[in-house]
Amino acid sequence: MICASCESTMSRRQGPTGRFWMCDQCGSRLATMGFLHKSLERAPLSRLWQDARAGRGCSGRDCPSCRRSMQEIPLLLEPEEAAVGQAALLDIDVCPSCHLVFFDADELEQLPVQPVGLKRRERAPVRHQSPRSDAPLPAMDPLLEAKLEQIKREGGASVDLSGPKMLLSFLVPVEVDAPAVSTVPVVTWATAALMVLTAIVTFGDLGPAVADWGYVPSDPLRNGGLTLITSFLLHGGVGHLLGNLWFLLLFGDNVEDLLGTRRYLAVLGGAALLGIVLHTMADPTSTVPLVGASGGISGLMLLYAARFPHAKLGMTVFFFLIPKFFTLPAFLYMTFWVSMQLLGTFASMGTSGAAVSYLAHLGGAIVGVLAWWFWARGD
Repeated sequence: MICASCESTMSRRQGPTGRFWMCDQCGSRLATMGFLHKSLERAPLSRLWQDARAGRGCSGRDCPSCRRSMQEIPLLLEPEEAAVGQAALLDIDVCPSCHLVFFDADELEQLPVQPVGLKRRERAPVRHQSPRSDAPLPAMDPLLEAKLEQIKREGGASVDLSGPKMLLSFLVPVEVDAPAVSTVPVVTWATAALMVLTAIVTFGDLGPAVADWGYVPSDPLRNGGLTLITSFLLHGGVGHLLGNLWFLLLFGDNVEDLLGTRRYLAVLGGAALLGIVLHTMADPTSTVPLVGASGGISGLMLLYAARFPHAKLGMTVFFFLIPKFFTLPAFLYMTFWVSMQLLGTFASMGTSGAAVSYLAHLGGAIVGVLAWWFWARGD
């Protein structure tokens, strides 16, 4: 990350609510909208984000991440909103594409924080140690200091690594520092609802439903071609359904917010279709039905990772039978995921009736990367 103010390299810092970047030279800071939503009051943040998405600001400095021009948004804080207790007008740089907000030195302290055991304007003591001996680092915000003190008082327990998140992450990734979403993901939720409704209707007699409405490579246009759609909604069991639902809801809301309804549907449908095409090309004489939404969802996953490469995903693994929760950037998780699909493809060559169609996943992934390249790199 390159500082938009002085062009120095920004260093990554870890706070109790996530990671942010700081410039040691000029004190500027950079954070994701997801990070800020955990610490700052929502009303001014929402106004800032909506204005940035609507393009109401002027062209500003280069984004520290993508190097495209950020939107310089005038944010008016009323006296009851401003942390300093008086009205303030701030010109804040926002990159809607990267979901990043850039703050010059002392700008962030003027925004109101969410109360966490402190009165709204009560300031927590700042005790940062600087890598340079001649000057202290500016504080990220009072909430981070308050949260850190709270964690210390509770015995140093880690943040957000227990409870349901820890349990879920044994099997699937969870979002730790998710990009902010400014719209309701109607299409994502509707797709998930259709998948659940299809399961309710078919799970009582699943075998005939899959045989009749799954996609069969040797007869691609049976039932008038409807199996191209019905195979997406059908699933082979509860585990299959829940896995696809989780990944759809995990990544779909951000991709839908980024692309809008039409392009989102195009990616989801195009990824599912190319997955079917590659699956068919591998064995066009196969009579084994293909079911599941994972081809389409693979497109969403890869687009998410390409567009938000530094978004944090959490996973739990065992080290000597001890569960350990760790985080990794989305691009690294997806690199591992694609590698597994390639390995699965090579391992299943020459076999028929494999339980997982890795080629369908890879076909969807290709569409996701292409959609990112044409639609989501910077607009």
